[in-house]
Amino acid sequence: MFVALLAVGWSRHPPETAVVTALLGALAWGVVQALLVWVGLARPPGRRFTRSVRWGAVLLVLGAFLGYLTLAATSMLSPHEFVEAPRSLRGTVVCAIHALVFGLLATAALLGIWSRTDPFSPGLSGAVAGLGGGLVGAVALDMTCASREAWHLWLGHGLTLVVVVGLAWLAGRRWLSP
Repeated sequence: MFVALLAVGWSRHPPETAVVTALLGALAWGVVQALLVWVGLARPPGRRFTRSVRWGAVLLVLGAFLGYLTLAATSMLSPHEFVEAPRSLRGTVVCAIHALVFGLLATAALLGIWSRTDPFSPGLSGAVAGLGGGLVGAVALDMTCASREAWHLWLGHGLTLVVVVGLAWLAGRRWLSP
């Protein structure tokens, strides 16, 4: 799914000299995703890391991604300018929709893999799956999006990740418990 989203994005906005940087960034976030899934879901229930370690991993990765978006921003409009500029707002909504769709698809796949496997903390496992899946959409979108405006990145890329984690937490409570 990640490769498909990169292909679609790069067909719309062909990369110039940033290909290597984008691929290294994607590789780094892929390693973070793999570690997150390993810490949060790989072990069987009852043998997983403690709830505090798993919540810490979720919050750390979520904070790291939001921090990454903040550092990646090269400009920042005032809130009024951002809302008044129809192109900025429209582009943010388009990015948010893409990030949500791909993030929810990847999350649904992870929830399907671990369906009915967590009797102890299904909501937390859902949040881990949501973060892992949400990063698929958010990172691929970030690699292909031409906008580096801070509000766009926070709302169109970062907030969508928070929404996917929250929705997956709710879905995990229902679908991951036996």
